[in-house]
Amino acid sequence: MRIRTVGDGCSGHAPAALAIIGNIANLGLGRIFAFVYAKIGEVPKQYLIPLIGIMAVVGSYVYEENPYHVLLMLIFGLVGLVLRVCKIPEAPMVITFLLAPLAEENIRRALLIGGGDWIETLMNSPISITLAVLSIGSIVFSARVRVYQRIAAIREADIGDVRE
Repeated sequence: MRIRTVGDGCSGHAPAALAIIGNIANLGLGRIFAFVYAKIGEVPKQYLIPLIGIMAVVGSYVYEENPYHVLLMLIFGLVGLVLRVCKIPEAPMVITFLLAPLAEENIRRALLIGGGDWIETLMNSPISITLAVLSIGSIVFSARVRVYQRIAAIREADIGDVRE
């Protein structure tokens, strides 16, 4: 009698089986802890916000026991506060931080393949030219709309001041 090993072809279904088992476990744990999470949401803000702040500072320090990480966390927290006060959405910046290394690596690879020529490498097909034009057009259009909205708001404020 021969014992089957991982190399015998039975390993192809292991990731799918693990995913199914993981999803079932996640469903069970989610059902159990949903009530705990609901109770955490009922904690008054005067207790919850300092607790979250303390946990963030401790977590950033414990990561590599480096005080620089705490300083970095506080700086990015202040940047987030400034963005929120200025009503600038934070999500695009977070997405940019996540996708920028991947984009940089692929642009570097494309330039190495293309011999370092930017225009020839990046604008060599109709779809890349179309996407570049659409990107530039959407940036210009959104900037113009925002400028016109600010001008209209200033004019309305000036008209309101004149009427008073």
